[in-house]
Amino acid sequence: MCEPHGDVVADFYLNVFGLEKAFPHMWRSPGRFVTDGTINLALLGDVEETRAAGRQITIDHTRPGVSHYGFEAPSAPALVEKLPAGTKWEQRLDRPDPTDYYRIWDPDENHFDLRAAGAWTEDG
Repeated sequence: MCEPHGDVVADFYLNVFGLEKAFPHMWRSPGRFVTDGTINLALLGDVEETRAAGRQITIDHTRPGVSHYGFEAPSAPALVEKLPAGTKWEQRLDRPDPTDYYRIWDPDENHFDLRAAGAWTEDG
């Protein structure tokens, strides 16, 4: 989710739903991550917050509210090979570790991230 008031929104999910901070080393402007142990919710800063933090602005920071979602797959490249012809996708070369990291658009132009299983961890 792209949230211009990330700390307030994170506190809401932490206090109301009992979620916990995920990836504490990444808890900063412009990113806050909360989890119930199964599902992770990324609260990303808007353009202004991201720019102020000196971070790269991507399409994830341009539209407040639900921005995109992510999937893990046993083999991200194998899933990319199964995409129908004409499906828009790109490897996330803008990321620190772009290996097996993709952005894909569904037929309604909703974008999502795809990574190899286990990629979203404390270290990644």
